[in-house]
Amino acid sequence: MFFNRFVQKNHAAKRLLFFAIFFFCSASAAFGQDYYVTRPDPRVLGHGSYNVSLHLVPNGGLLLGLKVGFFERLQIGLTYGGSNIIGAGDIDLYSFPGVQAKVAILKEPELPLSLAVGFDSQNSVWSEQVNQPGAYLVLGKEIPLGWLAFDLAFGAGYDFLNQWGWRGWHVYAAPSIILGQAFNITPELVVYPEYGINLGMSAGWQITKGTGIEFCLSDMFAETDPNWTRSVRFQLTQEF
Repeated sequence: MFFNRFVQKNHAAKRLLFFAIFFFCSASAAFGQDYYVTRPDPRVLGHGSYNVSLHLVPNGGLLLGLKVGFFERLQIGLTYGGSNIIGAGDIDLYSFPGVQAKVAILKEPELPLSLAVGFDSQNSVWSEQVNQPGAYLVLGKEIPLGWLAFDLAFGAGYDFLNQWGWRGWHVYAAPSIILGQAFNITPELVVYPEYGINLGMSAGWQITKGTGIEFCLSDMFAETDPNWTRSVRFQLTQEF
């Protein structure tokens, strides 16, 4: 059932890629969301903007990401990391990076809805109970109500990479609650018709405009023990 993403020998090129992304992420200073918990949102970065992320995942892992916006409609990205980076013993870097691409078909606020299609090969929380988004379509709507706002999303994806011994369709919903433009609470329900369901939850704090942190839970319906996967994600955005 398991797909080995790691290599036993850490080649110099992979170490160089990891540390290059790490230092680039460390040098940036603004916040932007691209995932609810494990599923993509329907919005893309503006032209000339870039997003960097640092995700602390189980088993001492770090996942570093870089995404760039082009032409107001296109966003491409790259993620890379490894296991046992924090801790003792050998570091196991991923055998290949994750790649992302997203195209906005409809955009708010010019239009009443946001709609995007894309591809994402990265399992963002590194859990056997969560597949990567694969090829996906996602629809979203922001509803501002003064100090309170809602961000509602519905999506569907097809995972054809067979990472964890499965491939097939999934659908998801993410009704995010935003408080004072600074705090957000996001439940995320992913339904795999052939395998079951997965419930996740994230709580985020935008510390200043453009700088924030999220605490994420996934596998909340999983039968494994322990069955809640905890991770922490920092996301940052700037313009060139």
